[in-house]
Amino acid sequence: MVYSHPPQTHAGFGLWFIFAVLALVVSSTDAANVRLEISSREVYVDVPFALNIIVEDAGGITPEVDIPSIPELAFIGEPSQSSNSYTQIINGRITQSESITLTYQAISREEGVLSIPAIMITVGDDIYYTRPVELSAIQSVSGDLVFARVVSERDTYYLGETFPVVLEIWLRPFVDQQYNIRLDKQNMWNTLSRRASSFGIFSAQERNITVRESQQNDEQGNLRVYYVYSIETLITPRQAGAIPLDDVRVVVNYPTSLRRRQSFFEDRLEIADSRPIVVPLERTSVRVIPPPVEDQPDIFTGAVGQFSIDVSASPTQVSVGDPITLTITIHDETDGASRLEDLQPPPLDRIPTLENDFRIPSDPLAGIVEGKSKRFTQTIRPVHDRIEAVPPIPFAYFDPAEKLYHTVHADPIPLQVKAASQMSLSDVVDANGSLTDRQQTELTEVEGGLLANFTEIEELLAQHRQRMPRLLIVCLLVIPPFLYIGLLAVQLRMKKRHGDPSYQRYRDAFRTAKKQLNQAQSENTQCQAEVIGTVMRTYIADRCRLISSSITTEEAILQLRENHVSSDLIKNVEQLLLDCEQLTFAGHASEGSETQIPQAMSCLKKLEREI
Repeated sequence: MVYSHPPQTHAGFGLWFIFAVLALVVSSTDAANVRLEISSREVYVDVPFALNIIVEDAGGITPEVDIPSIPELAFIGEPSQSSNSYTQIINGRITQSESITLTYQAISREEGVLSIPAIMITVGDDIYYTRPVELSAIQSVSGDLVFARVVSERDTYYLGETFPVVLEIWLRPFVDQQYNIRLDKQNMWNTLSRRASSFGIFSAQERNITVRESQQNDEQGNLRVYYVYSIETLITPRQAGAIPLDDVRVVVNYPTSLRRRQSFFEDRLEIADSRPIVVPLERTSVRVIPPPVEDQPDIFTGAVGQFSIDVSASPTQVSVGDPITLTITIHDETDGASRLEDLQPPPLDRIPTLENDFRIPSDPLAGIVEGKSKRFTQTIRPVHDRIEAVPPIPFAYFDPAEKLYHTVHADPIPLQVKAASQMSLSDVVDANGSLTDRQQTELTEVEGGLLANFTEIEELLAQHRQRMPRLLIVCLLVIPPFLYIGLLAVQLRMKKRHGDPSYQRYRDAFRTAKKQLNQAQSENTQCQAEVIGTVMRTYIADRCRLISSSITTEEAILQLRENHVSSDLIKNVEQLLLDCEQLTFAGHASEGSETQIPQAMSCLKKLEREI
């Protein structure tokens, strides 16, 4: 229905009646038509169904839909929108029409009669309501036809441990009595509803499915054959408790009959009818617990498994205060696959033998994963010249097989540390620019002044006449070749720079990054985060003269450390990049942080001064 205000009665009744009729004709001609269509009036609990809102003749205006709260319904994601238009010619009369369809995916939460009230739809200044609809939601009983479960080798794992879990989907093959045929493994797997199913933590391995035949007793105790489809994945839980399985949902359109399809080219059987079954997921007993507090070393950073450590230092001959780059490599010796993305380095600032002799930054280290190893780099500086070696650096881990803590040590690294060169006050010019007494030379005044150094004035003039031509000749002979060589070197250097892509990217890095950030102003928050992350990483790669501008966040932070960028600025850039990654892939940033264009511009300006 269309809400409109009636005209004011200022003229006679006849004139008012004519205007009212004309208004009704115009409104009935221009008014849109709305309706609600549902894929089926009988739906299954926990099985998605389509709810379509169709608006015809909306004049190109996108309708606004206000669906009231329906406790029995849960909507999945955002609606999809499609449009359609057609032209009809009857007896020379042209009729044009267009429609917009908004499709919602909904799930019934409980069994019984489901009432969908009238839905308000706004098209421009007009308001419409759909008719109320009633649905019947029924429970789809799986019986012993299909079930699913999650299995693992152990019932208990430790926080920080990487372990495999397997999702098993058991399907009893459908047997058609009419054609005396049993569907094979591939046809039964095709009955899985991809639109309604969700594999949660197993989604990344959805294509790596193995299948086998197995036997199990049904509800009546009869031994039945099942197809067992297995999806294995590795998980590294970030918190203790049960493994996350709430978003795992398996829906199967289980066949009820087959039919034969015959044509000139083929003669085959296909599924004629089926019914959806929400596969009950047997809850796993796998639990994740934190490592024990008892006997936990002070330097333990959460590593669970079996590990070894290697450390190298460069250079090994330094003076007091000079930087020494430590390269710390942690090797995962645990059997099977592993994930080292969250592995933390040993806390160098909490190792007394290292902290007493070296100045160590407290900034967190970002490592690089290479196979089953993770490499960290840190710069330390000796504080005195009595240091003979980098002490053995320890690394603590918890072994879940032995349920014990272990600490491994790297080999010590010999060093040669010299005292820093010092200058006494007697060697320094005073504040007034005059030399100290020690540097002054005593002069003796003689009669005759400077001329007393020569016996004859003619001798002085003769030496002057001899030296000037020699100096002039030397200048004429030496300066032009050196000037030519210098100009040639500058020309070659400029030619090399213009032909070097890395130099071009180095020179234009800030201008390019600033332009891209300004262009991202109109994007939404998530798109802005993606642009900011890419711009910052590319800028760092270009300024560090890397061959490729495609680097990860960890590699970008490593480059900043190797270029001796201040620790506070590195911390700000790293936090900005991490927030951008969280906004891009998880839809949210860390608490209390915002990835904004001004913040990125501020970091770029500071980096421009330091690298």
